[in-house]
Amino acid sequence: MKLAHALVLLSASVVSAPAAADTFQVPGDFPSIQEAVDAASDGDMVVVKRGRYAEHVVIAGFAGLTLMGKGKPIIDGEDLGTPLRITASSDVTVTGFVIERSSEHGIFLFQCLDCVVTKCRVQDTSESGIVADDSDRITISKNRLQDIGEDGIGLSDDQAVTSNDCLVEKNRILRPDDDGVDANGSGNTFQKNTVKDAGGDGFDTDSGSGNTFEKNKVFACARSGFNLDSDTNRLVRNKVIKAGHDGIEIELGGNHVERNIVVLPGENGIRLEEGDNHVERNKVVKAHEHGIRFDGANNQVEKNTVVKATHDGFHLTSAGSTLRNNKAVKSGELDLFVLLGPDSNDIDASNKFKTTNL
Repeated sequence: MKLAHALVLLSASVVSAPAAADTFQVPGDFPSIQEAVDAASDGDMVVVKRGRYAEHVVIAGFAGLTLMGKGKPIIDGEDLGTPLRITASSDVTVTGFVIERSSEHGIFLFQCLDCVVTKCRVQDTSESGIVADDSDRITISKNRLQDIGEDGIGLSDDQAVTSNDCLVEKNRILRPDDDGVDANGSGNTFQKNTVKDAGGDGFDTDSGSGNTFEKNKVFACARSGFNLDSDTNRLVRNKVIKAGHDGIEIELGGNHVERNIVVLPGENGIRLEEGDNHVERNKVVKAHEHGIRFDGANNQVEKNTVVKATHDGFHLTSAGSTLRNNKAVKSGELDLFVLLGPDSNDIDASNKFKTTNL
């Protein structure tokens, strides 16, 4: 009886054991990437060797797949569509490819969850480089994007839907015609990315809240380094060098802006259009307009330094803000300008302002 019971348990464990994952080689097992993907099941791996593959690969409906390039194989869209599209999938990882010559996006994820795009190079696209639309918990890391027709990286960049809780880190984005990163969503983290020569903003958001921007670098963008139409963001230790407009522009309130460096912005170093922001230990050098401009009320402003602003070092057009231990040096007009008079804000004696209108 015990033996029979043991055999039943053994039989059940064999039936319930998951199938072993398979690895398919391209071109060893299949001549094309798409044929290998079509043969794969959830949890499998497709390994693609060096070469040029003129394809428009579609990965759809997977719950686990790894697409790995060995020797930087090229997926060439031949200017006829998107070279790599991932839809309605989860736990898909793409790594080690060159994606080029797309008449649309380079890599496009739609309605995906927990997918990863890493260590790829995307170049010469008519639209954006890597886009995740209506997708959550996507990781886009260590990619190089260059000569992109629209945005370098987009998280739901068409504004119709959002992508949330994504991680965008350690990417290099060179010469996008529009924004380096365009994102719509909440809870996203952008860290240690570099954007150079963007035709638009370095980073742009049009909706959402609670996003984190940390240790990013933006060089020579045509518009603002950060242009955020979202609230309760954290901007910490970012650098903006030579922005065409503002270094950092935030249109909604409740943001934490700390230890950022802005050099040679075409307009304001930091501009906050709504209130209830915490602005601390930032440095602005040679702003072509004001160093730090507050249009919203009730801000906490501490230990910031503005050097050689063309107009005012600190420019306040609203009431209720508190300024402590700030410093402006060699401002072209005033170190501190307060539109609403001396009693409208709490200006502590610890600030170092030589010239004011108070």
